[in-house]
Amino acid sequence: MTTIEQRRARLRELMRTFEALKAKAIDGTQTEADRRQMGENRAERHEIGRLLADSFNESTRMNRPRARSGSNTRSPARASAPAPAPVATTLRSRDDRMALASSRGIFDGGTERLPYGTCRDLALRDLESRNLPPTAADRLDGLVRNRTSGADGKLISRWLLVTGRDLYRNAWAKVLLGRAAEMTRDEAGAADEFRRLSLDVERAAHADVARQLTERSARGGDLGGLTRAMSEGGSGSLGLPYYLDPSLIVTAGGVAHSQLLDYAANVVVTTNNYHAFTAPSTGFATLAEGVAGNDETPTYSGPDIPIWTARNFLPFSIEWGEDVANLVDNVTEELSNAYQDYVSVKTATGSGTDDIWGVFSRMSATTSSPAHVTVTTLGQIAAKDLRAVFTALPERNRTDPTCAWLLSPTTLDQVAALAAPSVTDGLGPQDFTTDSSTGQRRLFGKPVLEVDAAPAFVSTSGSANYAVVGSFRRYMVATRLGGFSAELVPNLPNIPTSNRPTGSRAFLAVARVGGDVVDPGAFRILSNS
Repeated sequence: MTTIEQRRARLRELMRTFEALKAKAIDGTQTEADRRQMGENRAERHEIGRLLADSFNESTRMNRPRARSGSNTRSPARASAPAPAPVATTLRSRDDRMALASSRGIFDGGTERLPYGTCRDLALRDLESRNLPPTAADRLDGLVRNRTSGADGKLISRWLLVTGRDLYRNAWAKVLLGRAAEMTRDEAGAADEFRRLSLDVERAAHADVARQLTERSARGGDLGGLTRAMSEGGSGSLGLPYYLDPSLIVTAGGVAHSQLLDYAANVVVTTNNYHAFTAPSTGFATLAEGVAGNDETPTYSGPDIPIWTARNFLPFSIEWGEDVANLVDNVTEELSNAYQDYVSVKTATGSGTDDIWGVFSRMSATTSSPAHVTVTTLGQIAAKDLRAVFTALPERNRTDPTCAWLLSPTTLDQVAALAAPSVTDGLGPQDFTTDSSTGQRRLFGKPVLEVDAAPAFVSTSGSANYAVVGSFRRYMVATRLGGFSAELVPNLPNIPTSNRPTGSRAFLAVARVGGDVVDPGAFRILSNS
């Protein structure tokens, strides 16, 4: 077996191992050792891919016909044209296909002309070359492999290819700084490629909404949210390079920002309205021989998750914009932090009224029993209250890998106080623990998500929500592909005083995101009532 064949065999073995590790991540059984192995697996695949691509290019160079030498060499005037280099008709590996696509210039005719397999493989190769957090890389890896009506893997792959180019980043930075006229021809071409891709995403979104309108109209269902989605269009600005986009690179970063997103179900959609399908569990029955079984056909349902629009407006003086070094990088970081703050607040307490549904808000509005567990004494949290709300959770949700507690720092202080040795009938050492290496708090073995935006503890006899516990994969956050964009507002007038220019500019950022609890039965809320 040649070295190339050995490398290809090793690559196939690594891909099988990666798929097995990916399956663990999906079903929630992945361990820290598995995550480390995924990172090592990815690095080795990238290195083997590079070596195979080099071997392919070297083989192509060596196979080119050379001029004949010696006594039989014809004079230049009579020499025949050299035969064309042989064209590979069979591409045996993913790396061969990527090398060939790259050599032909994949952007010459537009990424829309490439088959899905090539787009996917090139996007995966770009992912492997980035220094992304493992969770973000694995999430994007799964997205480019997915092909559904709600999230087309080819569109997502193309998005990574187009916005991941250095030429595109240069074009985006110049547009953001109001220097679009300074773009080179290649940078302008990269921006045009992005605009064509944005139009394709809009067409896919409208086609999906039209399909849902037809289906729902036939059933006599409500069309309001879909009609709104059909009327929406793109902003026309350039989206962030995908590796800088906080709506795609979802990480908690070890801080309170968006902690919930590490446990929630995160989907990237190419539509303006995401439909989550859920179904109640069916039942088994012991029946005598020959007795007809019961009809246990489930009723499939699920909330439509609208993709809402959030905006951030950052005015600044022309002088400040000229004097600040690395303005684009600084503004990108500021917008990213602001977006994470926004998502952290909304996923906890978003009202759901023309807005994201937060976990606390949705569970507080859920009146069906037994969503609520009330405290024994109003305005106080006792250890038995925490045990009651935890045991009220169905077993399948208590044992789910994404089962966690969501509460505020002030509520966590009340819980921690119950673990003091002096407290009678409090929490035992095994009930409330702290990981010495990470600082992660656990209550009854489940992680505690300490989120500032969660309702603060209030000792009152009135309405108060204290904690939510449940399977957080049943809370879904839907992000619109390319929904996070930023653009420059070049000249701000003094409205309505004089309507004259003020010598100020502004960055306008737009984010498209939605969220909702898709299965309220997977959660329990501890409250006063």
